[in-house]
Amino acid sequence: MIIVERDLRDILCNEMRYGVASNADSTYEYGKHFAELQISLRENIPVSDSVMWVRFEDLILDYDRTVKKIEEFLKLDSRDHIEAGKYLKTEISIRNIGQWKDYYKEYREAINGVADMVPEYLYDFEE
Repeated sequence: MIIVERDLRDILCNEMRYGVASNADSTYEYGKHFAELQISLRENIPVSDSVMWVRFEDLILDYDRTVKKIEEFLKLDSRDHIEAGKYLKTEISIRNIGQWKDYYKEYREAINGVADMVPEYLYDFEE
């Protein structure tokens, strides 16, 4: 199993923008609650050699290296990757990284609640 995880601030903002959560939920407390739900989801995934975690941001920003790791995990040869770029278009998907910055003013409190609660689930652009 390959699990692609994403910066929780972006996931939170998508929920706010697309109506899963309401603007009334843009509080610090809601951000913490959202983070707690995400922790709970991750705790229910077993630790196993048959589970690989991949950062969405790494897949887009460092595509070649991340794909190589996936190929190694799946024991595939790079020649098996015959449709590279057909479905995952990094030049488009890059727009989905760091979207929370565009909504920080609007959802600041909720974003800060997430960031304070689970900094390990945020993408570190300094890496």
